[in-house]
Amino acid sequence: MARARKNAGKNAIKVAILLLMSILVCVAGAEIGVRVRYGDKFGPRPGFYTADDRLGWKPAPNLDHVFYGPDYQIAIRTDADGYRLGVLGDVNYSKELVILCGDSYAFGWGVSTDQSFASNLDQMLFDQSGGRVRVVNLGVGGYGTFQECDRLADFFRTHATVKPRLVLLQHSVNDVTDNYRNIGYHLNLWPTETISTERSRLHLVNLVHYVRDARKDTEPQATAATNEPYGQDLLWAFRRKTAKAGIPQHVTFGTRTVEFDGTTLRRDVTPDSLVQRKTFTKIQHDLMFEALNCIHDVARARGVTVVHTFISTTPDWYVQQVTDIIRRSADFTTCRTVVTEAIPHPGEFDEVDDRAFAGRRRRHRSGVQHSGHSPRYSPADH
Repeated sequence: MARARKNAGKNAIKVAILLLMSILVCVAGAEIGVRVRYGDKFGPRPGFYTADDRLGWKPAPNLDHVFYGPDYQIAIRTDADGYRLGVLGDVNYSKELVILCGDSYAFGWGVSTDQSFASNLDQMLFDQSGGRVRVVNLGVGGYGTFQECDRLADFFRTHATVKPRLVLLQHSVNDVTDNYRNIGYHLNLWPTETISTERSRLHLVNLVHYVRDARKDTEPQATAATNEPYGQDLLWAFRRKTAKAGIPQHVTFGTRTVEFDGTTLRRDVTPDSLVQRKTFTKIQHDLMFEALNCIHDVARARGVTVVHTFISTTPDWYVQQVTDIIRRSADFTTCRTVVTEAIPHPGEFDEVDDRAFAGRRRRHRSGVQHSGHSPRYSPADH
């Protein structure tokens, strides 16, 4: 009986060892399979976004890694401030600077370093100016115009001695809804904190986490956290400190008050609703006006012209409505402001300043130029 129990114990140990070895072999096989199928997509990598109380989030500094979307991979490098670098590398801030502001289109999400608009613009202006002009890319995915203003102001605070030549603000059709969606960051209502996003050394474990996150409900909500993955490898490294992000009933900008209506929240923050209507709601219009005032005030304080441009897929109705608000804001803030479809040559920078100022002084009306026979740029002021 004792021998039988002893043999049964040995057999149980053997079965457990065989089972454990089988599990290890399966895990090893799955790990190899994930690495063969996806390469380094689910390997260890630093967080892409980090927390910032005023901005909400911003790219992490000193990145030099490959990040992944659902069907693409992109190489991203950032400098010590988290500004994305192009093929020319670090920017010498003693140069004349064109400062690019915008969202993911300006940042260049979805394309690698040598393919981004900012990098190509940097190379072009550098060559055309004989090395005198460089581009600083302040673009960040998901930003609205308020956050773009706050990032520009932060840049000027951090680099007080720079010589800005132009501020280039790149508009896209979701800006007007992002202004509402992210208003709490600009108002310092939604503090954020950095969280650890260190990945496991096992690609299989990271794949499991990725699939788990992708299955969550990621429909954008104005009061939902903005650190959802949306099926992409952004590796968010921040979160809001408060579980619920409230929207104020009204906000005062100077002597002007903007009223928020919770009953129209979904309409006001949903890009699809905006595209179907083809017109701004009152709150969207008011917030865009205040956001542009913010940009123009920051630029005017540094004596720099703001050149407004739109991505190529922006519908005409959106361009016209934003251009009308730009004109109104430029007149209100007395900022030198130009709306254009073409980026000026470095030799034309002085002409941009002269035309913007002369346009406001003569107060003639000039619209966005679409025709090939139209001037290269036009004053946004009346």
